[in-house]
Amino acid sequence: MFRRAAVAGVVTSLLAVTTPAQDFVSPSYHRDFRGNAANDLPFGGGFNWPGTIRYQQIHDDLRGVPMTIRSLSFRPHEDAVAVPAGTVDFELWMGDGDRATAGNDVAANYLGSPSTVVARRIVSLPARGGISQPFVEPWDITIPLDAPYAHSGSHDLVWESRAFARTGGPIFGGFFGSDYAVQSTGYTVPNQAQSYSFGPACAAGEIGISAPIATLPTGTEMTMVLDTRVAPGDNWAGLLLGLRNPAAPVPTAGCVTDLYTDGLTVVLGNPDRNGVFFQSWTFPWLPSMADGEVYVQGVSFRINGPATLTRGLHLKLPPGPSPRIPAHQVICTPVTASTGLVPVTPQQVIVRFGT
Repeated sequence: MFRRAAVAGVVTSLLAVTTPAQDFVSPSYHRDFRGNAANDLPFGGGFNWPGTIRYQQIHDDLRGVPMTIRSLSFRPHEDAVAVPAGTVDFELWMGDGDRATAGNDVAANYLGSPSTVVARRIVSLPARGGISQPFVEPWDITIPLDAPYAHSGSHDLVWESRAFARTGGPIFGGFFGSDYAVQSTGYTVPNQAQSYSFGPACAAGEIGISAPIATLPTGTEMTMVLDTRVAPGDNWAGLLLGLRNPAAPVPTAGCVTDLYTDGLTVVLGNPDRNGVFFQSWTFPWLPSMADGEVYVQGVSFRINGPATLTRGLHLKLPPGPSPRIPAHQVICTPVTASTGLVPVTPQQVIVRFGT
């Protein structure tokens, strides 16, 4: 009971991270939290729709939010396949719509006439692939509108892109890997914490640490699962949890590594017969945990023997329960098609409307 309360104490000590609202990110859940999928849209159709692409996305999260839009931005997902820089022959439209009544006919989804906000032109695409920073990638594509677009907020916002041809590879049938959100259990749950390992470790390859963390479907509780593997011959293990990375050098087991957590909570115990020390906790989810960060490290040792530390594990907690996807999408190929596919499962490209 003490250990469960202590771990919960570390997590509930987190303060919410607030980001000044300058631009509008949709879904807002993913402002600082990457999506749970990657997709070639809107610059191509990936492996599912090879060829030129006409794409429409209708946002009901912009109803009641008047704004002057000056640009549209996209960012990569960490799963983006490495592709070289290239270009796309591209145009962009905006208008009013109603997600509740939208179907698969692109023109019929507009209320009134849409506006051409980016006349057809060649747009540069950066090279993509791999992770440049933890948790969420920077917005690497920003397309300025030819003139500011005034969204009144009286209706949902519709944007439509047409990608005629692309240079750089792979061409229409590759995976450019835009950050993407899917409301589906078939993908990684959106409300699962994100993590990455860092730093060199003693006995690399002999001990390790892994950590899935997710809020439960109800959004009222969080379950934390952590495990670490002990070094050969060791019979004790531990998990160190904290809110800061002191990066303090510690000589252990004949080599030097760093202490990657301030260790506000220490949980010790015996590993199982496979050498794995496993711990799981469930505790109430509090709003102050949203977007919080936790540093975790495993330790392996024996009585009267040296200790060995794992690499560090940096966790970012989700913004909250699983989000609702606020957009309706229509995917048409070729670019001249007037009707297209509407996915059964709500999903969308994560975008930033620059104001």
